[in-house]
Amino acid sequence: MKLEKEIWSSPEFQKLAKDRFVMLKADFPRRKANKLSDEQAAQNAKLAEMYNEQGFFPLVVVLNSSGKVLGKMGYEKLSPKSYYNKLISFDPSL
Repeated sequence: MKLEKEIWSSPEFQKLAKDRFVMLKADFPRRKANKLSDEQAAQNAKLAEMYNEQGFFPLVVVLNSSGKVLGKMGYEKLSPKSYYNKLISFDPSL
């Protein structure tokens, strides 16, 4: 929730990432009130199996256009620009 509130939804991050990243958020709600459809839960479980074997949340995975993992990180108390800079550091061509 902090990652969403402090980084992803900030106008600064959105402007920086707009032309460089395709963002996909996979949610894994714990509360029954926020339960996902069975289909969505299965898709998210498959993503977690592929990219998050340790079950670390939140997890940000940076992939290239071929699906190769370039880097992973979690929430860090950074400014939106600093967080963006860490993400692009995984691939200098970004």
